[in-house]
Amino acid sequence: MEKIKSIIFDCDDVLLDYRKGFLAVYPELKDHHMFHKEKNFAFRHSDDFANLEPCKFAVEVVNELKRLGYKLNIVTSVGNEEGVEQKRIENINKVFGENVFDKIVVLGYLKSKSDVLSEFPKSFFIDDIALNFVGSNHINIHMHLDADNSVPPEGISIATKVYDLREAFEFIVSYL
Repeated sequence: MEKIKSIIFDCDDVLLDYRKGFLAVYPELKDHHMFHKEKNFAFRHSDDFANLEPCKFAVEVVNELKRLGYKLNIVTSVGNEEGVEQKRIENINKVFGENVFDKIVVLGYLKSKSDVLSEFPKSFFIDDIALNFVGSNHINIHMHLDADNSVPPEGISIATKVYDLREAFEFIVSYL
């Protein structure tokens, strides 16, 4: 069996710490930050959004995977409205460096990733939202980054659950 050399990352709360950045602006929403559509819209259009910090281990893991020859891609559904996509790409380049990722796909806010994921056969897919695995059965290995140890919705099967990117890295490099 051929070794998988392609990785697809979600961005928010996988590579960049969206939750921390959002809660720095709206601390009163700590328990339900993703359910405030208007505040999320305002945050994504702010300068704070363009300056998100990396998640724990993200820079080290991305650099090491790149050094090992993996193709690194991002598929994010943070929103592709005017200004948001540019801020996202600038933030990624600032944190990880330019040309580190082979492809960056920015979809509309909370849009399904399944159609775009079909462009990446034989890949690892790392996301923090289990629902994003629906319709991506062609991906070889799904990894649910789940620092909160949540239970995925009924009917969603997850091949591998990892606590952080360091654990995902160890799984990837040891696979096969």
